[in-house]
Amino acid sequence: MAVKNLNHHLVLRGVTWHFVTKINGKKVKRALSQSITKARELRDELLREVVLNGEIPSREPQNGPGPLFGEMALEWFEVMKKEVKKSTLEDSSTA
Repeated sequence: MAVKNLNHHLVLRGVTWHFVTKINGKKVKRALSQSITKARELRDELLREVVLNGEIPSREPQNGPGPLFGEMALEWFEVMKKEVKKSTLEDSSTA
């Protein structure tokens, strides 16, 4: 009876387990975890992504940088205008 390799696609570098494989001819490496059990779980999730989508999703945001703080603050202020008393709103806008 053959012994199953539970650590397939996993390489220990230092104290961290890494996922290593080739996808579409490109070598892919990802740091996973210091725990072998957690690394196996994460590896299985990555392999599912490869089967479903043909690639591993990028860690980079897809839509570029998010809104600036000032833009978000103005949106929040517009929402809060409807939910708080006028006096509270005036106090927070002068601070």
